[in-house]
Amino acid sequence: MNLISSKIRLVAALCFAFLLSGCQDTRKAVAYNDQIVTIQNDIIVKFLSFTKEIEDMDSANAQAARLRVLRQVEEGIRKAQQLKFEGDDKRFKMAFMDLLQFYKKVVAKDYETLIALAYTQDKPAGHADKINALVARFTKEEEKYDLKFARAQKQFAQSYNFITEENKLQKEIDRAK
Repeated sequence: MNLISSKIRLVAALCFAFLLSGCQDTRKAVAYNDQIVTIQNDIIVKFLSFTKEIEDMDSANAQAARLRVLRQVEEGIRKAQQLKFEGDDKRFKMAFMDLLQFYKKVVAKDYETLIALAYTQDKPAGHADKINALVARFTKEEEKYDLKFARAQKQFAQSYNFITEENKLQKEIDRAK
């Protein structure tokens, strides 16, 4: 009887240790996810501020504000590069880095062009079409990166048994487009 009792205790201890290690993995995964979302939200907040302020700016101030957003994106890239996760992140960080590189390209090039077009004194025929085409192109391209990131985040969360919340700031920026 004593031998069976010892085996039961051993099995119970192993099960408890297994459960505890799973909880630790989930906690680490949630913390990693939260770090990524914080970086993303910092960029979104800066970008939302930029889109609200740009209407009252001249061209030089608009370009300066764009550069502040660009610096925030570059800071986000640096922070994301330093993130470490012990385990398989299911390509979550890679999808996030791709999204950040896309943000950088859009803010560095497309928004520079967009601001230049918006503040042009001479607005020849087709001017508005150029602006609309530029916005449509990078908005459509962003959808691919957003989807890839969302899928990677969902797979990561499922792998580590946690549920992500919908990012309210992401919804706000989607409405601002």
